[in-house]
This record gives sequence, C-alpha cells and structure tokens, in this order.
Amino acid sequence: MVSNLVAAAFGVFTLALGVWAIVDPSSFFDNIADWPPYNRHFIHDLGAFQIALGATLIFALIWRSDAVLVALGG
Repeated sequence: MVSNLVAAAFGVFTLALGVWAIVDPSSFFDNIADWPPYNRHFIHDLGAFQIALGATLIFALIWRSDAVLVALGG
C-alpha cells in the first residue's frame, strides 16, 4: 500500500515536471534547471524523460502486478 502511494505521488510529480519542461522550457530552466547555458533541446529531452518516467509509474499502478515494485526499484 505504501509503495502504491509513493508510486502515485512520484508519478504525478514527475509527469507534471515533464509537461512543464516540454510546454515552457525557458520557465523550467529559470526555476528548476538553473545550470548554464540554456539549451532548449536539452530541456525538451529532460521533459520527455520525466514524462516517460511518470507514465511508467502511473501505468504500473493501473496494471496491478509486481510492476510497481519493478518501477520503483529499477
């Protein structure tokens, strides 16, 4: 049960960060990824990775097997 809550919270959080990085990369860079130089392509890559990670965690909850443990444990 605790692993499901952690997966849900982390999945939603990373999914939201990924969407933010894709939709408004300059704002994401200014607030989160403050390492120079600004590279829009790199921020988009970070966003895509975060979306994939969040979606994997959320799908693992829906799938209802040992996928949650695999997704959280790597």
